[in-house]
Amino acid sequence: MEGRDEKEKVIGSESVERPWASNDKVQFDNVITHCKVLDGYSELAIKQAVEFQQKSNDAYLAERDRREQQRMEHSDELETQRQENNRYTLNYLYGLYPEEALGIAAMAKALADLLKKEGLVVKTE
Repeated sequence: MEGRDEKEKVIGSESVERPWASNDKVQFDNVITHCKVLDGYSELAIKQAVEFQQKSNDAYLAERDRREQQRMEHSDELETQRQENNRYTLNYLYGLYPEEALGIAAMAKALADLLKKEGLVVKTE
C-alpha cells in the first residue's frame, strides 16, 4: 500500500498538474478566441440580414407605390376618356352647328308665320 500512496503523491504533485493546467488554459484561451470570432461573424450576419430586410422592404414599398401611381394614372386616363366620350356624345345629341342653327331659326320663323296666317296668335317677346 505504501507504493500506491507514493504513486498517488507523484501523480497529484504540482509538477505533474502544472502541464495539464497549462494545457487547459491554452485550450480555454483558444475556445474563448474562437467564440469571439464566431460572435463577430454572428453580429455581421445579423447586421447584414437586417440591412437586407430593410432594402427588401424599401424595394417592396417603392414597387407598391409605383404600381399605385400607375393604377391612379390609368384611372385618371379612363375618367378623362369617359368625360371626352360624354362630351362628344352630348355635342352630337344636343350640340348645334351654325348651319343647323340657321336652318332651325328659319323653320321657327316659317312656323310662326304659318300660325299667324291661320289666325293663331304667337307671342314674341
